[in-house]
Amino acid sequence: MSDLEHRVRELEEQLARELAARHSLERSLHESEARFRSMARNLTEMVLAYDMDRRLTFINPAVHTFTGYTTSDLERQQFICWVHTEDRERMLAYWDRLFEGHSFHDEEYRMVTRDGRIKWIAASWGPILDESGRQVGVQGRERTSPTAVWRKRPSASAKSATAPCLRILHFPCGKRTFPKSKSSSTS
Repeated sequence: MSDLEHRVRELEEQLARELAARHSLERSLHESEARFRSMARNLTEMVLAYDMDRRLTFINPAVHTFTGYTTSDLERQQFICWVHTEDRERMLAYWDRLFEGHSFHDEEYRMVTRDGRIKWIAASWGPILDESGRQVGVQGRERTSPTAVWRKRPSASAKSATAPCLRILHFPCGKRTFPKSKSSSTS
């Protein structure tokens, strides 16, 4: 076997190893993407992403479940279509700052669903960075606000009926306070 034939054989073997390694990497990537898609599809929180041109690049099914808006609605109107008019200016200011590299966490606002219902939402958004640290977009997750029940304004009769409950749930400085019962006595 000549040196040239030997070198060709070595290169063919090296190529075969590299192709096998590439095939293995592609299979691993495909499996990883499938796991990611499955996870995103099954999240109960809304997850969205936009590129630096403010074009929608990712949306999980929870967005439609929460809002009633379709992907095409969001591509046309962005997220602002569901933000309550009284919260729009504040949320748009946050939106603009995202594209300057800022983030925000658990910011509450009122969502107006496509069918007109109002929901309190807690939103957390931040920049998407590439491998070199350059911002390439923004991503966010939104969920029903854990304090949403406190946002509802009860009627006067409901206020008086719930007043003792509200005192029980008040935690100043991290300590629980309980109203004293008329029947309780001090020992």
